[in-house]
Amino acid sequence: MKRLISISVTTILWIEGNHAWFDVWLAPGTSIEVHWGDGHVSKHHYAKNIICRPAHYYKNLKVKASYQIEFYSEDENAIVCLVDGTWEMHVDKLIVENCPGLKALTYHQLYGIDLSGCQNLEYLDIQDAAFDSLDFSLFPKLHKLMCKGSNFKVLDLSKNPGIEELGYMFCHSLTKIKLPNNSNLRLANIPEYVPLDKHSWLWLQKTIERNGGGLVDWVDPDYTSIGMMYK
Repeated sequence: MKRLISISVTTILWIEGNHAWFDVWLAPGTSIEVHWGDGHVSKHHYAKNIICRPAHYYKNLKVKASYQIEFYSEDENAIVCLVDGTWEMHVDKLIVENCPGLKALTYHQLYGIDLSGCQNLEYLDIQDAAFDSLDFSLFPKLHKLMCKGSNFKVLDLSKNPGIEELGYMFCHSLTKIKLPNNSNLRLANIPEYVPLDKHSWLWLQKTIERNGGGLVDWVDPDYTSIGMMYK
C-alpha cells in the first residue's frame, strides 16, 4: 500500500484524553487504512453518497505523547476531500506525500505543512496556521482559498489565475497580495483591519470589478466538519 498522508501530532494533557477524527470523501471503488500511531488501524471503503469518518480516541489521560497518523491506500487517487478533526491536540506537521486525487482540503491549527503531493487541489481552507508562508504556485487548479487566523505577510497568488473566491479573516500580518493580470478573482472578504499596502488594495479592487464581482463581508466555506461533500 502507498502512504498518501502523514500527520505528526502531540497529545495535550486533557483529563479525558484526546479524540481525533477526519471526514473523508473517497473516490468510487477505493478504500483507505488509517494508522493512528499507537498500534490501532481503521479501514474504510467507498460507499455511494456517504462520507466516511475515521475516528480514534487516545486514552492515555494527562499524558503528553507524540503520534504519527498515516493514511494508506492501494490507489493514490483514493482521497478526494479531507476535513480534519485533530483540534484536541497539537498538530506538529501535515505532510501530503502522494495524493494527486485530493481536490479539497480543510485543516485547522497547523504548525507545519507540506502539500507538495496534492498539486491538483481546487479548494484549500487553512485556519489558525502558525507558519507564515506557503507556496501556492504548487496548486495551479486552485479556484477557492480560505485563510482564517494565518500569519502570512505576503499572499503570492501570481501563479493562480483560476482563483475566483478568497476569504481572508483574522489575519493581522498581511501587507501584500500578488495577483496575475489574468486573475479570475471576483469575490473576496478582506476586512479593513488587514494592513494591506495601497497598491495591493487598488489592484485587488480593480481585478474584482473587472470580473464583475465585489468585496463582501463573508465568503462561505464549501466544506465543513459536518456534511462535507465535493461538488
